[in-house]
Amino acid sequence: MLLYYFADKDELLAAVFRHLGEQLQARLAADVPVNRVDADRLLETLWAQSQDREVQRHSTLLVEMAAAAVRHGEPYSHAAQVIAAHFQDWIAAHLDLDSDAERRRAAYRIMATLDGMALLRALGIDPP
Repeated sequence: MLLYYFADKDELLAAVFRHLGEQLQARLAADVPVNRVDADRLLETLWAQSQDREVQRHSTLLVEMAAAAVRHGEPYSHAAQVIAAHFQDWIAAHLDLDSDAERRRAAYRIMATLDGMALLRALGIDPP
């Protein structure tokens, strides 16, 4: 039945992972201030949200997708790149910094922190 909507398994998997990324982003957006904020405040807000079990489940799936991208390449690589680019853009749009370049660098650092935390959680290492 799904073959009516997707050309192949790769296209289906890419769509599923994109949807997971969108769901996670929507969940995170619920508690993020509407106005732009400094990087530390945004990271603090996102860090607090990462304690939520629903967010942790999504994060774990995205860590697994990233691992599959490294091991198997496509379609995981493309889906992971798209999700990461969208998330970086979303974070940058919430940052109160002067230039686009500064916002993108800060968004990258925030993503690295959150993704590192998700990886550690996937390994069973919880934050203090």
